[in-house]
Amino acid sequence: MTRPPPQPARAVQTVLITGGSRGIGLAMARAFGMAGAKVLLLARSAPALEDAAAALAAEGIPAWWQAADVTDPASVAAAVSAAIGTHGHIDVLVNNAGRGAQHLWLHQPPEQARQEMETNYFGTLNLLRAVLPHMIARGAGVVLNVSSVCGMVATPSMAGYSASKAAVNLLVHSLRGELAGTGVRLCVFVPGHTATDLGHASRFDRVPMNSPAHVARQAVQAARAGRPEWFASKGDHMLWRVARLSPRLGEWLMAGTTRAVMLDLAATGSPASPSSV
Repeated sequence: MTRPPPQPARAVQTVLITGGSRGIGLAMARAFGMAGAKVLLLARSAPALEDAAAALAAEGIPAWWQAADVTDPASVAAAVSAAIGTHGHIDVLVNNAGRGAQHLWLHQPPEQARQEMETNYFGTLNLLRAVLPHMIARGAGVVLNVSSVCGMVATPSMAGYSASKAAVNLLVHSLRGELAGTGVRLCVFVPGHTATDLGHASRFDRVPMNSPAHVARQAVQAARAGRPEWFASKGDHMLWRVARLSPRLGEWLMAGTTRAVMLDLAATGSPASPSSV
């Protein structure tokens, strides 16, 4: 199947970012704000959001915020309604809120596995259900769904997280076909190994770590381009392409980055602490 020609870049006017109080989300808020967008932030913690908004304001970037739990459809619907009621429309949705932990899967508490899926997959689903009808009615919109190369290439020590991100990827690609002709564009955005709480809590040997600022600048470019996939790291893009040609080779390469941590986890017999935004 041939892909449609790339669409011209569009100005981003209003962007709604989940998990926007810290890490990649806060860096994206800064980057979109510097690009001239109105910034709307969602996260679970009101105090953390207030601190984030104050930090952005000190840099000349005003930010609207509202506390919301992405795993609660009613909380999401109320927050999105408030955002649209205050600002009129949403040009870009960034599904960034996430949860993950590095562990041996058999040692992972079942509740932790459920929380990864609830936040990463069902959280994304809840935001899409709340925002897509608005974008379809307007005939325009871009959704960046923050994923991971771990959801594209089998990753030992990240099985639950990988499964949740793979679910997001297939949801987005499926919805793209359903939304053809509506003016709404969906993107799987892959930030790469990034210096956030989750990034520092996860170990991938010989894999360089991106800065949140670099990832955020890439997100702004991705929102303007509206491509089906966008990789902030060239290494991840290359790994994905290799894995598509040879899944076994892709798995071997990914296993090489986690071999040492797998031995450490096997020795301790306990999971790493989960991290979330």
